[in-house]
Amino acid sequence: MSTRIYAGVRSRAEALRRQATLAFAGNPSPPAQAAPNVIVALTSFPARASRVHHAIRSILDQELQAERVVLYLAEDQFPGRRLPRGLTSLRESCLDVRFVADMRSYKKLLPALVDFPSSTIVTADDDVLYPRTWLSDLYRVHSTHPRDIVAHRATRMTYSSPRAFASYAEWPNADASGDPHLTFATGSGGILYPPGSLSPSVLDYGLAEKLAPTADDIWFKAMGLLNETGTRKVSNERVDFPSVLGTQRVSLRELNVGSGRNVAQATAVWDHFNLWDRAASGAGFA
Repeated sequence: MSTRIYAGVRSRAEALRRQATLAFAGNPSPPAQAAPNVIVALTSFPARASRVHHAIRSILDQELQAERVVLYLAEDQFPGRRLPRGLTSLRESCLDVRFVADMRSYKKLLPALVDFPSSTIVTADDDVLYPRTWLSDLYRVHSTHPRDIVAHRATRMTYSSPRAFASYAEWPNADASGDPHLTFATGSGGILYPPGSLSPSVLDYGLAEKLAPTADDIWFKAMGLLNETGTRKVSNERVDFPSVLGTQRVSLRELNVGSGRNVAQATAVWDHFNLWDRAASGAGFA
């Protein structure tokens, strides 16, 4: 990355961080409106817990406000349920913190599906600074396509043969007008799940852990296909929101892509649920 590009990214990240900090320091940006029955859910772990409040503040400062923001934490990772000061202050005012069994990255969504079965759930990452239009952009597309999953970041699932995926690194950036059944949402940009959009099998964490232990996005895509739910991308652009400075991203993506594990796990899930014809051709969908 060139010095100029890095400086630009860092400048944008610092601006977003300042915005998030000011929002709960007595200078909140007034929300334009509220989104009823919308829950934003995210998870974190001890190595990031002291900085996750930056991401949460950017979520709380959206121009379209969620009904609730819920942070799911693994009970055994936080002895005595002790939290860093930044989270404690938010919990006392506007953040819902819930302790659950450790399901790794799956605990971002699975507990929320149980806790809020009739709500629209939007997942977010714990090390990303989201711009004020983040939620409203997702909700705008949701309003047009209320049954579909909506994402800021997505690729197009690509096949090398009728029953084999191309290398994950070869999956191109998806278009907003692309085939919803081939559009594959990736988590860091935020993903909106309407109520009932996923198969009831989504809650089978034992099977998910067996077939796709480090690829929850694969599992959730399959659960959408099983329920005849497509995926929409907000725009044609490739979106890269800035990270919270001082966090070190867990390299699940590097692990999955670099070692081919994404394709291996997708193949295991597609084999188990016999999704090849349905996903590749769109057969059985309206």
